[in-house]
Amino acid sequence: MTNTYQRSFLSNIRSDKVEEGSVGVYAENTVRWMPWLRTTLGWRGDRYSATVDSIFDANNSGHVQASLGSPKFSMVVGPFNKMELFFGAGMGMHSNDARGSTDPTSPSPIDGDLAVSHARFVGFDANQAALDASLAGFPQAQIGNAPGNFIPNAPAVIASALGEKIGWFGGLRWRYLGTTPLTEDNAFRSPVTSIINGRAGYHFDNGWTVQFDGLNLLNAKTNQITYAYGSLIKTDSLFNLCFPVRVAPAALCQNGVMDRILHPVEPPALRLTLSATF
Repeated sequence: MTNTYQRSFLSNIRSDKVEEGSVGVYAENTVRWMPWLRTTLGWRGDRYSATVDSIFDANNSGHVQASLGSPKFSMVVGPFNKMELFFGAGMGMHSNDARGSTDPTSPSPIDGDLAVSHARFVGFDANQAALDASLAGFPQAQIGNAPGNFIPNAPAVIASALGEKIGWFGGLRWRYLGTTPLTEDNAFRSPVTSIINGRAGYHFDNGWTVQFDGLNLLNAKTNQITYAYGSLIKTDSLFNLCFPVRVAPAALCQNGVMDRILHPVEPPALRLTLSATF
C-alpha cells in the first residue's frame, strides 16, 4: 500500500508478509415430510488462522485465530405445476463483492429469483473506533469512518426475472440490486440498480445462431457497482494540509476523504451477435 500523487510514488504506507490458513466442515440433514414438502437443516464450521509480519511497523505484526459456526435452514414446498417455492435462513460469511445476475445464454419461458438478507457484523470494531478518534477535528475525513455493524456492499435485496418467450427464442431480463451500505457506519450507501435487457434470435440447424440484444432498454441512470474509499485530490480542502508538506496528522493524510467510487451503467445499446457451433 502506497501514497501516490498523479500516479507517482510518494511513500510506503504498509508492506506485510501474510500467512493464512483455514479449514471448514459442513453437515446437513434433509427430511421429506410429504411428497410436496422437504426441509434441510445444516451447520458449517470454519476455523481461521493468520500471521502478519509487517516490514515497516512491528505494531502491525501478530497472530490471530478465530472460529465461526453457521447454522442454516431451508424448506422447499412443491412442485405445484412444475414450480417449487424455496424458503431459507441461516448465517454465513460475507464477501464485499456482491454481483448481480447476468443475462442467460439459454432463456426459458418462466424464470425468477429473489434473495433477501440482513447482514451485520458481530461485535465492536476497536480499530475502526481508534481510526475515527484519530481523525477528530477533521469532520470531512471522519464521515464514513465511524465504527458500525453494517457490512459494506452487502445488498438487502437481489432479484431477477425473465419474461415470456417471444419469437424464435428470447425474452426480457430484469436485474435488481437494492441499496447497500458502503461503509460500516452506513454514512454512504449505493443507489438502487434496476436494469432491463432484451434478447431475441434464431438458431439454425447448421449450428449458426443470430442473436440481437438490447441493453438497458429503459435508460436507467444508476451504477453497476459502487464502493466507498478514502482519497485526497487537489480539489479537497484538506489536500494542502498533506501535500507537498504534511502539516496534518499522519492518520488524516493516509485516510483522506471518504467518497463514492463507482462504475456507471452504460446507456442503452444494441448488439448483434453471429456465432457458430462446430
